[in-house]
Amino acid sequence: MGGTLQLLGNGQPAVALVAVGMLARLGGQSTVLLFSGTLVAGVGIAICGVTLPSIIKQRFSQRPGVATAAYSVPMMLGAGLAPSIAVPLAHSLGSWQASLASWAIPAMAGMVIWAPAARAARGRRPTTPSAAGRLPWRSRSAWLLAAFLSVQSVLAYAYLAWLAPAFQARGWSAATSGTLLGVLQFAQLVTALVLSALADLSGSRDRRPALIVAVSCTVLGAAALVAAPTAAPWAATIVLGLGLGGGFSLALVVLTDLAATGPAASRLAAMTFLICYSVAAAAPVLLSALRQATGSYTIAFALLVALAGGELASATRLRPALRGSVR
Repeated sequence: MGGTLQLLGNGQPAVALVAVGMLARLGGQSTVLLFSGTLVAGVGIAICGVTLPSIIKQRFSQRPGVATAAYSVPMMLGAGLAPSIAVPLAHSLGSWQASLASWAIPAMAGMVIWAPAARAARGRRPTTPSAAGRLPWRSRSAWLLAAFLSVQSVLAYAYLAWLAPAFQARGWSAATSGTLLGVLQFAQLVTALVLSALADLSGSRDRRPALIVAVSCTVLGAAALVAAPTAAPWAATIVLGLGLGGGFSLALVVLTDLAATGPAASRLAAMTFLICYSVAAAAPVLLSALRQATGSYTIAFALLVALAGGELASATRLRPALRGSVR
């Protein structure tokens, strides 16, 4: 319980960092300020990302799917809303800097919502120090999850960065291609909500069937965007989004399953996110280099199909026997 209180207390400063980082983008004409603000916001997001799985393990261990959906769905909702309204916001506010900085407003709202929990955490000092330990580098289960989430994150980052430009290169307007990206993000909400909730309601300890369904959608949508990108781009994007949303949310449920305790969940999240986001951060840059080298998006997007196939194979290895194996 003491560890949970400490995590709740850390949450509000983390959200404050996100707000500060967003506000710094008002000075986006300065490269240093733009990158500094992005770094500050990223640190806040990282702290929240490690905090929430531990809270779910300690407070909602009987219903991790519903609890995971409760925070992953709003997160995806924001990710889907942002690209859809970025251009209209820039027009209405007068600049792209103001459009980016406007996202400090929901971050400030988050600070207000989190305030009661943070006050309770400060008012109730833990009687014993929270459990501490090293990141589970020697855990096979941790590496399996990190591998799955690394591919999942590579796919998500790659499509987030290059789906809209790929269709702009085919003659789509910035607004329409941004809407397509928004559709991708909104489609993720469906499986993030439904599959996470079903993970609890089914009563099954085996997450693999749901994972396989979700990742199969990723493979199908990605393949359609390569084989026939102009035939049914909206339908292919929706199927792709369903797969990405389900894969991500279910992986977070698996994270809770693998951790034996709340502190273990925090350490597992720290290791997993360190690996997967470090790998995924390079994906848009590498795809850009591949696109420049080949002169088209075809080979780059075909590589994403192959990666999705690898993710499907790795999903079969996240067996229920691994539950509670990370300590």
